[in-house]
Amino acid sequence: MIAVVVILAAVVGAFATGVFGNQQTAPQATFTYDSGTITMSGGDTLDGANIYTVVDGTRQDAVGGEITAGTQIATGLSPTESVSVVYDDGEGNSATLFSTDVSGGSTS
Repeated sequence: MIAVVVILAAVVGAFATGVFGNQQTAPQATFTYDSGTITMSGGDTLDGANIYTVVDGTRQDAVGGEITAGTQIATGLSPTESVSVVYDDGEGNSATLFSTDVSGGSTS
């Protein structure tokens, strides 16, 4: 019984002190896509150094600058399959914030 209490205390202590690391969540943002341009329509202000696009499976350079509602991102390409906006925290964690199938499929 004492061993169980000691183990539980160690686990709770590890979580409380952050031994398992800080899990950051991706920012929340919404985007639209039209004719080669991605537009942020709302959500958290984004640091463009942490945002890049993927066009037809090819990663593009980081967007740069501050991204807020109304900011337009030109893809520079005429995609035939898909366009995505990806957040990368610079520590090996990334999340797709927006993805659309420009060949007539779905948007997420």
